[in-house]
Amino acid sequence: MPLYRIGSTKVLFIHIPKTAGMALDAHLSAHGTAVFKDPITTYTGVFRPRHRPAAVLEQIYLPETIDYAFTVVRHPVARLVSGYRYQRRHRHLQLSRLRFLGFDAWLRYCLWRAQAEVDYRDGHFRPQVEYPCFGCDVFRYEDGLAAVMERVNRVTGAALPQHPPARNISPFRPVTIAKSSLDLIARFYAADFERFGYTVAVPPIKGVTLRGA
Repeated sequence: MPLYRIGSTKVLFIHIPKTAGMALDAHLSAHGTAVFKDPITTYTGVFRPRHRPAAVLEQIYLPETIDYAFTVVRHPVARLVSGYRYQRRHRHLQLSRLRFLGFDAWLRYCLWRAQAEVDYRDGHFRPQVEYPCFGCDVFRYEDGLAAVMERVNRVTGAALPQHPPARNISPFRPVTIAKSSLDLIARFYAADFERFGYTVAVPPIKGVTLRGA
């Protein structure tokens, strides 16, 4: 959720986890001044600005301080698969037992935790409908990041490259998704599917298959 000053334009990027946010942040930071992106120590602990939903952003920012706001959304299944693959990359996870779970068991555990802890894993399992605010433009990850940068350039008058270098790429790992897991995803993220126009299905992702149709 950093605010970038690009030229004289203040741009708010509403960062939804696993939607190429790190790549966009690095790209925008390289061409403008980013503020309010680092953890802040408070009397109650450490506040991490990243991945904050609309309910928090609307308490932090005044609309008049923002010239342009945007966010990027992603198919819920693809977002979860990316998160699963990324977590499995570590040899020493905080919750090391999760490394040994298949996708279906991992999904059930994480969504159960997300129901009990709204900020579980810094919001990585929060429905995407909870993020857009300030009349932001909503881009779909599947349409490519060039569309995002084209719009940022048009708004700011800048000439930023349209293809941000990839960051935090999830390593390849074959994933099998049970039909029951797809049904669970459909229920948990029903609002995302409806609002952002995604079909309840396993999208074309290399190495990902549906079991038990």
